[in-house]
Amino acid sequence: MRLQEKCDLLPRFIKIGLYIILFLPLLLIPSHLYPFQVGKVLLFRIVIETLFFCYLMVRLWDTQAPRRSTVLEKTIFFFIIILFITSLTGVNFTRSFWGTSERMGGWFTFLHYGIFFMLLAHSFRTEKEWRRLFSCSVIAAVVSVVYGIGQSTLSHDLLAWFVSEQSLTNFFIKGNLLRPLGTIGNAGLWATYLVLNLCFAGYLYCTATSRSKHISYAMACVLLLFGVILSGTRSAILTLVVGALCWGGVILIPYFRSKKTKLLKIVLGVCLSVLVFSLLLKYTPLLHTSPILSRFTNISLQEVTVQTRLWTWQSAWKAWQERPILGWGPENVNIALNAYFDPRHFSNIQAETWFDRAHNIFLDLLVSSGIVGMIAWIGIFVALFFLFRKQYSFLSTQPATLALLVTFPVVYFVQNSFWFDSFSSFLLIFLFFGWCQFLLLSPQPMVKNPSISPSRINDLLRSLAGIIMKQRKLFSVMLLLLFISLQYVSNIIPWIFHRKITTAIGALHYHDPRALEYYQAVQMVSHPLGRTELRLLWADYVINIMSNQPLTTQEEVERLKKYLSMTITELESAVAENPKDAQLLFFLGTLYDAFSYFFPDAQLLEKSEAVLKQALEQSPTRPIILYELGQSMILKQDYAQAIAYFQQAVTLNFNVGVSHWYLGKAHGLAGNFDLAVTEMEQAITLGYEYNNAPDLFFLAKIYQNVGNQTKLNHILQQLQKLE
Repeated sequence: MRLQEKCDLLPRFIKIGLYIILFLPLLLIPSHLYPFQVGKVLLFRIVIETLFFCYLMVRLWDTQAPRRSTVLEKTIFFFIIILFITSLTGVNFTRSFWGTSERMGGWFTFLHYGIFFMLLAHSFRTEKEWRRLFSCSVIAAVVSVVYGIGQSTLSHDLLAWFVSEQSLTNFFIKGNLLRPLGTIGNAGLWATYLVLNLCFAGYLYCTATSRSKHISYAMACVLLLFGVILSGTRSAILTLVVGALCWGGVILIPYFRSKKTKLLKIVLGVCLSVLVFSLLLKYTPLLHTSPILSRFTNISLQEVTVQTRLWTWQSAWKAWQERPILGWGPENVNIALNAYFDPRHFSNIQAETWFDRAHNIFLDLLVSSGIVGMIAWIGIFVALFFLFRKQYSFLSTQPATLALLVTFPVVYFVQNSFWFDSFSSFLLIFLFFGWCQFLLLSPQPMVKNPSISPSRINDLLRSLAGIIMKQRKLFSVMLLLLFISLQYVSNIIPWIFHRKITTAIGALHYHDPRALEYYQAVQMVSHPLGRTELRLLWADYVINIMSNQPLTTQEEVERLKKYLSMTITELESAVAENPKDAQLLFFLGTLYDAFSYFFPDAQLLEKSEAVLKQALEQSPTRPIILYELGQSMILKQDYAQAIAYFQQAVTLNFNVGVSHWYLGKAHGLAGNFDLAVTEMEQAITLGYEYNNAPDLFFLAKIYQNVGNQTKLNHILQQLQKLE
């Protein structure tokens, strides 16, 4: 078969590949540290690059003129260009370009979304094909709901007859959850995926041509709605209400165009009904006993998660004001939020305080890409509005199409006012853009094909195309070589890298002596995608696992020294690549202190203080950095300086018990026993749990020094219970 004849088969192959992509949100790779993200995004990139190569081959060997572009297409690729510019001007280009393993974002991945949109627009040219695409997406979402139900309710014993417990655990990752993660890995992001698919399911239901299809899509809507409720995501319920009102209003407008008063009464009636129903739900005792449904009835501005969200938004707003035009760079929101960390987030030593998203799409865009990036992204939707506004008279005769055009963006922005985008939501938003492109280029009278005015640039492009067409075979070979190289560098190496790092950390977790050997093998295939955060994760495991092991033999002591030394070297390299990352600086300082604790080294203590001060410069209001500085001073026996650091932590947030405890401990070591008692009792009042032997022994010593025999006896009784 000749090359041109083979290329004739490629359009069908491209379509099949695009159908397959819509099922990627179902993919889970348990052998990766981030099983919900890394594997599916890497496969997405592999498939997109393969399909794009096929598309270019078709363009080389197909003599038909390509389809015309639209304003929508130009605004999308303009936004991608803006993202690249803000990556260059940001604080960490490598992170902006490649993204992180946990989120799998970055400019390089976003470019693939743009190519995905282009392939959709050029491959699917009939309404039937687009309905089939939407159906694939809805089917994938329904399967995800079934998986989520299995996560939250399925007992291991129920299927013990069929599969082993281990295999079931691997299949239902993190099973028996109160709020299932679905196949997305996060309850809120899963809810976003389901809500957006509900829009597609509603469109398919409204345009169904048979009773069986009506029933099928109605059942899909019910299952997706159940999945949203099961996720326990309160913002998704608000989004559903707004989306339902929006969809219903668009559907009703054609029927009440001449009866505005009646339409107003209906809208007001629906709003009143929703309000009454919400109040009934709030004061229904049965719902308050349900762990999931109670989340929807206990909504208050004073609720902890609401408060933390508001604090994060305030931090993001301050961070944007520092770099308002081009922002901090995509995927660098963590650096910005570190700089303006709100100490009220820190409630205890286990509190999650390292954030990389503001949980608001507008603030995330402002912080990462500045006002320019946000305007460019919003501009895509504004372009859609103006492109379709002139065709309203025609669209009003197709209420389902109009309802999807209006409701999908509304639902997207309402839900993401409280969350952020992920692979699954980007997949759906670019699927929506592709459908809009189909409408704009369709031969229906609803849209006029945009004309392309002649220009010197177009003449130049035609001349270049003529040269390429004359050397098609040469360019085909060049494209093939480029495709293979790109796949290997951008996808295959990261895949191997993540598999090996997972093996190494797993071995460390289970105290396998080969863990260090596995980690050294990782360094042979290191890749910028996730390299920094995986070094950080390895360091965290070394600190929490290796440092807490009993050292009973000289071999164990030497092994710990080798692990700490190698991890310090790794983090020093990471800090050299990311000098503004407070989290990296903090962990490096912690490693210096851990090494000095087991193997006294004055030089490392000096390094620890210097590195932790750098971390404090990058995140001046983070108590945990002050704690580590205080611990470093204790190791140096500089108790006065340790007291100063712990006092600063108390000042940042007085209501944190652990801050008072550390301050009291520093006073005790300095011989200020009365102050030590005051601070430690304040810590206990604020909820600090001192039920471990080291804390009890230290407190007993303090009470002994102040002569409080009653409390000393009480502490000694607690120690006897521990024994």
